[in-house]
Amino acid sequence: MAQHKENKTIGAAVELLKTNGFDGLAVAVAVAEQRQTRSIRMAMEKNGDGKTDCWKNVTANPSASRGDPFGPRMLNGVPDNHTGIDISVPTGTSIRAGGNGTVLAADDQWPVNTNVAGGAPPYGNFIVINHADGTQAQYFHLESVNVTANQTVTAGQVIGTSNNTGRSSGAHMHYAVWKSHNHAGQSSKDLANFHDPEQHHGNCPTTP
Repeated sequence: MAQHKENKTIGAAVELLKTNGFDGLAVAVAVAEQRQTRSIRMAMEKNGDGKTDCWKNVTANPSASRGDPFGPRMLNGVPDNHTGIDISVPTGTSIRAGGNGTVLAADDQWPVNTNVAGGAPPYGNFIVINHADGTQAQYFHLESVNVTANQTVTAGQVIGTSNNTGRSSGAHMHYAVWKSHNHAGQSSKDLANFHDPEQHHGNCPTTP
């Protein structure tokens, strides 16, 4: 029933655009914007707290759960600012781009948990994407990396798989969203420099 109502609303909008002489591209854009607005509204209404479930779009697992949230936390007994969210998914889960963009960096040279022995960087295998909305997303603790630097990606494209590489106590992906591509000199631990992925609507929706 909900889908039927949505189709009627979109159909009416299309007819109005055609009546006013808009071309096919304008009609297609209007339809896409209506669908996105509806998806964002439904996600926000579902949670009732201004947050959304759109971060789930960066995995291919609808049962993904959020571990540590964005914000201040205690890490091994020490105060820490968590500048992203931890998404708990089984090893090997497909990871998707949270939006259109260009890969800034990608690295898959780190075996599982070598950082425990002092070998790997804390983020393990990773992908960094400059998204078209001006944000920059980080995908950490991956298993495989399916993209390379300077590669163009589209929203929902599979870019790698999850694992437990780097400084990690269990299978998950750390997902962080810088507010800008250009953050040279900005602290990677200052929450003001990042979006909370549960509130960042730029990633909602990204997959069909």
